[in-house]
Amino acid sequence: MDKRLNWREQEQQLIARWNAANERYRAAHAGNQAAEADAAPVHYAAMRPSSGFRIAGAAVAGVGVVGLVIGIVSGTNAMRSRDEARTSCGDDDPKQCHSQDGVALWRDAKSAGSLSTIAFIAGGALVVGGAVLWFAAPNRPVVSGSIDPNGGAGMRVSGVFP
Repeated sequence: MDKRLNWREQEQQLIARWNAANERYRAAHAGNQAAEADAAPVHYAAMRPSSGFRIAGAAVAGVGVVGLVIGIVSGTNAMRSRDEARTSCGDDDPKQCHSQDGVALWRDAKSAGSLSTIAFIAGGALVVGGAVLWFAAPNRPVVSGSIDPNGGAGMRVSGVFP
C-alpha cells in the first residue's frame, strides 16, 4: 500500500481488496476452476502512526519550546544588564570598569548571556528531537485481513477509530 495515504484511505483500499478476494474465493468454490487457479492468498493491513511516539514527540518538543523561552528571557536580561553596566562604568570594556556595581552588572550580564546560549541550544535540539519523534513514528496496523481461496478467510480490527 502507498505509505502516503492516510489510514482511512488505506482502510478503504483494504475493504475493496477484501471484497475482490472474497469474490474470487466464492467463484473458486462455486466450481469455477479458472478463478481458483488465479486466486492466491491475500494479506493486507491499513497502517496508522503509533500514538506513543507522537505523544513523546510532542512532550519533547514542548520542553524544547520552554527552553527557547528561557533563552529569550535570559537573553533579554543579559542585554539589559550589559546596558546598565555600560552606563555604570562609562565604558564598553568591562576591564576598564572601576565601579564595584559596574563589575557586578558585567558579571550578571555574562551569566545571563551564558544561560541564554545554553537554553537556546538545548531548546532547539529538543524541538528538533520532538519533531523527529513525531514524524518518524512507526506505523502500526489498524485493520488487517487475509483470504486464502483454498482454505479460509480472516479479518482483525484493532485500535481506536476517531
